[in-house]
Amino acid sequence: MTTIWQLAIECSSIGGSAALLCEDEYPAGGAAIGLFPSDRKSSSLHSQTVLPAGQGSVRTLAPAIDQLLRAANLSVANLKFISITNGPGSFTGLRVGLTTAKLLAWAHRLPIVPVDTLHATALRFAQAKVDNKSQSGEPDQLDQPYRLVTAINAFRKQVFTASWLVLGHEVTNVRPACVVDVPEWLSDPWGAQTLSPSVPEEFATTGPTWITGSALAAYPGLDESQWHLAESELWPPMAEQVGQLGWLGFQSGLAVPAAELMPNYIRASAAEEAQRS
Repeated sequence: MTTIWQLAIECSSIGGSAALLCEDEYPAGGAAIGLFPSDRKSSSLHSQTVLPAGQGSVRTLAPAIDQLLRAANLSVANLKFISITNGPGSFTGLRVGLTTAKLLAWAHRLPIVPVDTLHATALRFAQAKVDNKSQSGEPDQLDQPYRLVTAINAFRKQVFTASWLVLGHEVTNVRPACVVDVPEWLSDPWGAQTLSPSVPEEFATTGPTWITGSALAAYPGLDESQWHLAESELWPPMAEQVGQLGWLGFQSGLAVPAAELMPNYIRASAAEEAQRS
């Protein structure tokens, strides 16, 4: 039995985080490798470091990765793959993270698993909610699904947002990541008019709804009597959840070579929009 190691990177904003995760790989005919988040287990967190928000990931990411590997007595060559958020998020942050991941992967012929930023944000909240049953406003039964909105500041009076149905640790996307003008988002963060047709009727328009993400700090106009707002420490996605989703993606065949890794900016940058006008 050998151990699969992965490096997970989250750089969708000014700061970010990096983590090492591992999972046992069984020989052919042995126990099945766990999967996540439904009937299979996630990759296990070995170590994680949070990048200083005030310094920028362009200065802090590479040293943080080096320190994580040294502390675990590993090198990049020991990794099986790299997981990384590829968007949406800050153009600068995403470019730093993606460039770092691609350079490491290219040099060592490692595949990369792209992870949606808002999916990692949703998973972090779902896990924290299960781990902290006393959280204010929590549904009476954790075995009952609830609604979750993830939203991060897209600047220019817009948010990047997605909607989810959550059951325990399991998060199901019902509104893919999109960019929405702030007034529209404040009036209907759940996005009832743009949900997937597969959403059960009882959840489409009613039910407890939580909201998490950096948009809550940038645009604090939501009615707290109508919406449950997550605590600020749960707003940023973390590399741990990126790695857990990356492990699932790796086993599902979603890993790509470094040359094929593309950012998911959703919206063109201000400079690109200026060039088109």
